[in-house]
Amino acid sequence: MAKKNSPEIIYQSEHILAINKKAGVLSIPDRFDKTKENLVDLLRPEFPGLLPVHRLDKETSGVLLFALNPESHKYLSNAFEKGKVEKYYLAIVEGNPVTDSGHIRASIGVDKAHLGKMKIDGKGKVSHTSWEVLERFKGFSLLKVQIHTGRTHQIRVHMLYIGHPLAVDSLYGKRESISIADIKPHAKVNPNDTQPGVLIQRCTLHAEQLSFTDPGGKTITLQAPLPKDMNALLNQLRKAK
Repeated sequence: MAKKNSPEIIYQSEHILAINKKAGVLSIPDRFDKTKENLVDLLRPEFPGLLPVHRLDKETSGVLLFALNPESHKYLSNAFEKGKVEKYYLAIVEGNPVTDSGHIRASIGVDKAHLGKMKIDGKGKVSHTSWEVLERFKGFSLLKVQIHTGRTHQIRVHMLYIGHPLAVDSLYGKRESISIADIKPHAKVNPNDTQPGVLIQRCTLHAEQLSFTDPGGKTITLQAPLPKDMNALLNQLRKAK
């Protein structure tokens, strides 16, 4: 029987383990504080051979892949490096893009002036993101985003670059949270709530789908449903239309 805080497993084979990562938990151990909760430490008691293949930012939810032995780790790591894994995200962003789809090709490097941040840098690593608008709202949009490279904070940096940062992003965006009042200024909220009307308070980014060929030659497509907080925000945005 799974423990209360056990990650949700969405796929398992002799080679691979995929989980639906919740926002707020680290993918791998923190470089400086090994006591922080992370998925590698949570999963290794049950899967001793587990090895991380890629990672999602702490505040990003969705499909996260692990290898279960060194051979599959080498295979999957190479697939990610060579761009053989299709990676799709859902992102709620600020504003309404002028076009319905587009490509962003802008190199990304470390922002040495701000610890923990990345930035557009001509001398950085080549980075490619494509996107399409799924829904438009008043002041916001829901995008489907595909990343063709795998740079740190790639979607967050590229969305900021085109003038449509994530609706909630404490590092690159305008907000640390969104409440009902941000969507409906005259909405009534319970004054006794500690966080009145808050819908979401983490990056509005979800890793929806991964598609790849496994070490046995089988084509695998893994999906994670949109979590409650992003659904709650979308429901309120739809009502406000």
